[in-house]
Amino acid sequence: MINKFRLKFGSKVAVLPVIHVQTLKQTQKNVRIVKRAGCTGMFLIGHGINEESFYIIQNTIALENPELWIGVNYLWFSAKDAAEQMVNNMPRTNGLWTDQANISNHGLATETYAKAKNFMYFGGVDFKYQTPEKDKRAAAKLATHYMDVICTSGVGTGHAPNVGKIIAMKEAVGDFPIAIASGITPENANMFLGYADCFMVATGISQDFQTLDQSKLEALLKTVA
Repeated sequence: MINKFRLKFGSKVAVLPVIHVQTLKQTQKNVRIVKRAGCTGMFLIGHGINEESFYIIQNTIALENPELWIGVNYLWFSAKDAAEQMVNNMPRTNGLWTDQANISNHGLATETYAKAKNFMYFGGVDFKYQTPEKDKRAAAKLATHYMDVICTSGVGTGHAPNVGKIIAMKEAVGDFPIAIASGITPENANMFLGYADCFMVATGISQDFQTLDQSKLEALLKTVA
């Protein structure tokens, strides 16, 4: 069966800007930047905003931009509860990203992934601010049973992962997609080409915490083209 990520994004590296959602107007401004740069998808993540406001903005943006692939990260939920929210909220958004996919807990990981029939699931593996995986190859291989895309990162926000880590994980999973969700910039992205399948980017393409930078985003897209 063809992976959901491959069906949507093909074999090229997908660049999915991450918008820090704070207000509707601010989010709409960033969506326009994403579209003008030529991206076909993005993620919305809530920072300093209550859950109800985030849901309203999320659904408004989805209804206003039906041509865009839109993923979300519900920071306030566990992976299981975030997946349940996606089920209840469908079909307004297309993907879910969680920082911790609980792959070491077979029951929780299975229950989360079982809900992902109608959306693409990016599960956090060896992700920032989580307990590091001792055997990153084994963790990546195990993760292929519980998600559509392995989502990993460096040690913190704005920090790129070690290239050797990404190579090791990719060698373990073959064509299974791996996304990097921290530290990617137009200047370092080429280091990960051939090993990462998706760049989920905020800091490296932003003017500030609230606003994406179109010129930086376009430079990143040119690097991966």
